[in-house]
Parts: sequence; C-alpha cells; structure tokens
Amino acid sequence: MPRINLLPEREARKAPVSPKRLFFIIVVEVVVVAALAVYLSKLFTIRQMEAELAQVRAQIAAMQQDLDILNQVQARTRDIRALEDEIRSIQAENRAPAPVLRELRAVVPQDVWLESFSADPKGSISLGGATFSMESAARLSLQLERSPVFSDVKLSSVTLGSRGESQVYTFNIGCALDAVGAGR
Repeated sequence: MPRINLLPEREARKAPVSPKRLFFIIVVEVVVVAALAVYLSKLFTIRQMEAELAQVRAQIAAMQQDLDILNQVQARTRDIRALEDEIRSIQAENRAPAPVLRELRAVVPQDVWLESFSADPKGSISLGGATFSMESAARLSLQLERSPVFSDVKLSSVTLGSRGESQVYTFNIGCALDAVGAGR
C-alpha cells in the first residue's frame, strides 16, 4: 500500500549566508548607488549646460540682428562717403552738373530728342538721341562744338531706322567737358 503523508512538509532550511558573500553584495550595492549618483550628477550638469547653451544661442541670434543692422549702416556709410568723394572731385575739377545740363538744354534743337546721356569722372560725355532729319543731328553737333562747355565733339554714327510709322535718324555724339566752360 502506498504511504500517504498528511503532515505538513517542513521547509527546507536555508543555508546561512557567508560573511564574504554578504560583504560582496553590500559592496556591489554601494558601487551601483555610487555609479547612479555620479550618473545623475552628470545628467544634471548636462541639463544645466543645455539650458545655458539655449540662452547663449538666443543672445547670439539677438546680436546677429544687431550685427546685420550694423553691416547695413556701414555699407550705407561707405556709399555716402563715395558720393561725398565724387562731389568733392566734381567741385575740385569745376565740373558742376547744373551748368552742363543748362548748356545742353540750350544747344539741343527742338526737333532732336536725347535718349541717353552718360559722363565719366574724367570728363568724357556720350550723348545718344534721335531726330527726323540728318541735318538736325549735324546742327546739334555744330552747336555743341561752338559751346564753351564742350570740346572735341565727334558725331560718331547716324543711322536711319523706323519707330512705328515714322522714319527717324538715331545718332551718337561723343565729346569732352571743358573744365573752364563748365564751371561758369
């Protein structure tokens, strides 16, 4: 017959933990806690640095706007100084634009219209225009030659063309600015 045990089983006795093993477990726990503390302090430091970095980036962005404005002001200042230098050179060479334009208005015949005018700092002037007759272009050239403001007048080209239904002569005249006549 089989045996049946109705008594509760006894719990097996746990083996006692040796002091070396207990010491090892405590040391491991202390090392883990220390590593966790170091990790958390480094994480806190990194978070602080990230916050400071965000502040510095915001300050740099604000300063960049100021630098852009400063660069624009400096560029504008250079442009103004260049204009001042050009005005001084015109005044020094006695080549004021108003007398030149007044004289040009006086010598251009009524049947001629100017389409381009350019002058370089050395006093060279180039005129371009159109008229209904070649004689008008020649008359303008002669009047410029007679003027005390202009010298070395050269009628460089006269070309017949059409604009709409009209036949027109386009011309180019090159001349120099006479500094003595221009400053009156």
